[in-house]
Amino acid sequence: RAEPTALEALRAKGVLSVAVYKDMPPFFDQGKGIDQALAQALADAVGAADLRTPPLQALTQRLAGGSVASATRRRHSVFSRAA
Repeated sequence: RAEPTALEALRAKGVLSVAVYKDMPPFFDQGKGIDQALAQALADAVGAADLRTPPLQALTQRLAGGSVASATRRRHSVFSRAA
């Protein structure tokens, strides 16, 4: 069998870590806020039993060391001419 996909590995581990800026209302303040709500919705959607929200600085240090798998979102823009 081929290696599991990132989603399969996440589900097998059961843990989703989403880096957040701590103490930055309304995004995240004392475990509540928009970032926490979005992270929980994502964890629920992918079937992760455990959600962890480490501070962004801690996760970026781990990313630099290569100990964390990451997913990125590509951005694109569409331009059109005015009529």
